[in-house]
Amino acid sequence: MGILKRYRTAWSRHHRSAGFGIHSPFAYKFVTGVLRERLPYYAYDDLRTLRKALAATNSSLPTMSQKEAQMLFRVANHFMPKHILQVGAEVLPAASMLLPASNSRLCLCDSYESLRLASALLAHFAERISSCSELHVALTQWAEAATKEEKPFLLINSLPQTGDDRRLLAAALQERLRGECVVVMRGLNRDKDVKQLWLTCREKMIHGHTYTNDRTAILVATAKLQRQDFYLWF
Repeated sequence: MGILKRYRTAWSRHHRSAGFGIHSPFAYKFVTGVLRERLPYYAYDDLRTLRKALAATNSSLPTMSQKEAQMLFRVANHFMPKHILQVGAEVLPAASMLLPASNSRLCLCDSYESLRLASALLAHFAERISSCSELHVALTQWAEAATKEEKPFLLINSLPQTGDDRRLLAAALQERLRGECVVVMRGLNRDKDVKQLWLTCREKMIHGHTYTNDRTAILVATAKLQRQDFYLWF
């Protein structure tokens, strides 16, 4: 969404974000009670402390705003995924995903050096995190989660470096979005390739909802929901 279109649609997106004009009960609850929830959660202080500690380390790993970390926490708290695949070894998103449930497990996928740095900073969650530098292995494990009675969860912080891995990720996403899964993509406004992946996945979805503020996109694929897209302010 270009800057002019963002200005033209600002009121409609803000209006929709308050729940006006949303007829789907699931979407209304998700938008007003998850994406736009303003009441504090117990984990916010933990995320704030971790963010400060991360800043103090002068780590080369990317960081994120407190507001976005809180939003990711609420999304994970809503879906309570047991198996999470995170592409791009960022620390604060991983903590946001793991804090809601003590039985959730997360697989970090990135380069060896990024995994090494992130694992050191996520020592508190060490027993619940596995690291994988090979995308095809991580995607295979993620697909296996779909055979169980759960909705597999994927968080994309950044795209893989190689073209082959990017194509592999896109193919895996399009296949899984025909079934049941939740996918969060970050950085649509910073990386045109991430935005293109989001647009392609949105077009390929046959059921479920998408939610975006043009920076983060959330795709909820499930046969229980009719196909709808929501452009919001969150």
